[in-house]
Amino acid sequence: MNAASPTIQELLARRVSGYALEQPFYTSPTIYQLDLEHIFYQEWLYAAPACQLAKAGSYVTMRVGAYEVIVVRGRDGEIRAFHNSCRHRGSLICKAREGQVAKLVCPYHQWTYELDGKLIWANDMGPDFNASKHGLKPVNLRNLDGLIHVCLSTTPPDFDAFAQMAQPYLEVHDLTDSKVAYTSTIIEKAIGSWCGRTTANAIIAAVIIRRCAAHSRSIPKSLASKLMGRYRRSYRRISTAALAPVRRRSSNSPERDNTAWRVCRFRKRP
Repeated sequence: MNAASPTIQELLARRVSGYALEQPFYTSPTIYQLDLEHIFYQEWLYAAPACQLAKAGSYVTMRVGAYEVIVVRGRDGEIRAFHNSCRHRGSLICKAREGQVAKLVCPYHQWTYELDGKLIWANDMGPDFNASKHGLKPVNLRNLDGLIHVCLSTTPPDFDAFAQMAQPYLEVHDLTDSKVAYTSTIIEKAIGSWCGRTTANAIIAAVIIRRCAAHSRSIPKSLASKLMGRYRRSYRRISTAALAPVRRRSSNSPERDNTAWRVCRFRKRP
């Protein structure tokens, strides 16, 4: 906003209840920066489903404002999050949206980090260099019933209250025992406060699709596309295909099929 533009305090003071926010809330770089500093850099954000990180070394990356974050599964099975920035010259370590690696290696000078963030190799740094003090900077992470959340703040807000409220709705879907069956990406241009609303609705729509499938009701692709068309974001990957349960042979009776009703058993209907 330029010098003649109203301040955010003035815009809030003249807001009329029941009406939409004024245009600057959606277009102003200043207000967008305030959104980042007071919301996205301070609050817990949904990052990815844990099932997307199926093996040791599996990772996904995400960007929150000016910060790049990497979420990776370690050899111990633990999922951790780090700033995706080498401690040497600040280069991006993982440039792809997702992948699998044995080590986290900076492409610039090949500083090499273990999957738990510890620096294990740095060339020509001298005898006084202490590698233990130059590991990747961690990002707060919580795994809520198979959904990974991260927080960039050094003093993250309490997560337990939200977890207690959301857990009854999530645990019935058994997302901790699931896998990604199909991915689709759409790139949208969004500004400011719309980001939070889009993300929340995307998660809700995904749960609707998975819940219908879990009750053996296949979803027409047109309905799935309509649900997700409004809510997909470029950094979200959610199934938009009609899903059906996969039938498997019973170990007790070769003539009988048992149906596994978990998300991990779904496949795309032909």
